[in-house]
Amino acid sequence: MRICLYNLTAGFKAGGLETFTWGLAEALLRLGHEVEVVAGEGGRASPSEAIRLVQFGYRSRDRFPDLGTRFRKMAERLSFARNAYSYVRNGQFDAVLINKPYDFPVLWQLKRSGYSAVTCYNSGGTEFYLGDRWLSRAVDLWLPCSEHNAMKIRAHYGCACTVLNNGVDTKRFSPHGERIDLRRDYSMPDDATVIMSVGRLIGQKGGHVVIEAIRDQPKLHFLVVGDGPERKRLEDLAHSLAIQDRVHFAGEVGHGDLPALLRGADIFVQASVGEEAFGISVAEAMACGLPVLASDGWGLREVVADGETGMLVTPGQADAWGRALCSVSENPALADRMGRAGRERVVALFTWLQAARTFEQAVQKIRT
Repeated sequence: MRICLYNLTAGFKAGGLETFTWGLAEALLRLGHEVEVVAGEGGRASPSEAIRLVQFGYRSRDRFPDLGTRFRKMAERLSFARNAYSYVRNGQFDAVLINKPYDFPVLWQLKRSGYSAVTCYNSGGTEFYLGDRWLSRAVDLWLPCSEHNAMKIRAHYGCACTVLNNGVDTKRFSPHGERIDLRRDYSMPDDATVIMSVGRLIGQKGGHVVIEAIRDQPKLHFLVVGDGPERKRLEDLAHSLAIQDRVHFAGEVGHGDLPALLRGADIFVQASVGEEAFGISVAEAMACGLPVLASDGWGLREVVADGETGMLVTPGQADAWGRALCSVSENPALADRMGRAGRERVVALFTWLQAARTFEQAVQKIRT
């Protein structure tokens, strides 16, 4: 098949959605399909020369009137669609996959023109807006990233869904390979237990919960990987608790550099206090053999097997997080067993090749 992965941000951002786009593209390529990524201008090259990256201009959301975040996101996407539409329309694709409901209008216009390709929506959130149900009639195939997200999508759109879990490149993300000495690089004591989080620093990610949780555990050091508007608040909180020497900020790290960082850590944490549709960074940490402590809710329950690959902890409760961190950090045998089980779970359930096969089968079923 000839497949178009249509994602404005694939060329210039490095987050979960972009990881999904390139991971799925590479796996589809391995299955023998021809893949093109259609994205906005201003970014990096494709990770594989065989995947064509086609880029178009767009108007950034901050250049539109501030009539709300969703208005600005929609306006930004429509500006991109105006430039990319003709290319997609004439590209002779067998399937076109979008990832945001703000791209429903481009699918609607394609279908209105008699477009025959299978139109697919891979959902990882619930950014609903006025009129999205009507526009969603242009979607042939609904592919939420988890059962949790599928429940939300079915309830809102009244559609049948095929769950398309996010994946992990289990060769890159593995316990073996380059390992960064985090204790040396961040001036931690030799006997420190290094806990790590990865993601954009926003309130819903719960970094403040982890900082509060380690206050009375002097051996625990927290490495925060990522950046965002919450960073100053987290730095101030660490200073107010007088543990600024145990909370370390790595800033933005390229996706290719993450495995070496993860291998240098002891425990991974995802302390979200807001909805997580899946948790791709959690799966990547598990693939590297780390025990994972994650909030007990949303799609995280589908990734972490409580008591086997890590622990599910009550969201927002620092005391509960402190107890969980203590139980794992003080029991190396338990941490090792959880890490090994986590790696096995990812290999069994969450690889890009499995995601690509699910996508391939679902599209072919509609085409026939």
